[in-house]
Amino acid sequence: MGASYDHVCGDCGYKAHVCGERSVGIAAVLETMTCNDCKDLVDVLVDIRMCRGTGVDPEIEEERGRCPKCKSDAVSPCVVPMPCPKCGGVVARDENGGVTCWD
Repeated sequence: MGASYDHVCGDCGYKAHVCGERSVGIAAVLETMTCNDCKDLVDVLVDIRMCRGTGVDPEIEEERGRCPKCKSDAVSPCVVPMPCPKCGGVVARDENGGVTCWD
């Protein structure tokens, strides 16, 4: 089961609800990346985990390696600590923030 968390920049207050790393669910693998076009932290589909003999929907395959917001492929993997895409500060998990579990 994958999980996403609230993250916040300590310098400018930028907020994102992302995994913060690579996260694996039953059918998908997501990785938090910076979209260089929309300047946001986003969870990008990096792999599709399917049962043997099951085809992958072409529309889902088109999402692989792209920003889910603007559909750009100009995404860069995040490093830890995650840099804020708005100000360059540090984005960290908000320990009092929300959590989403997904499959």
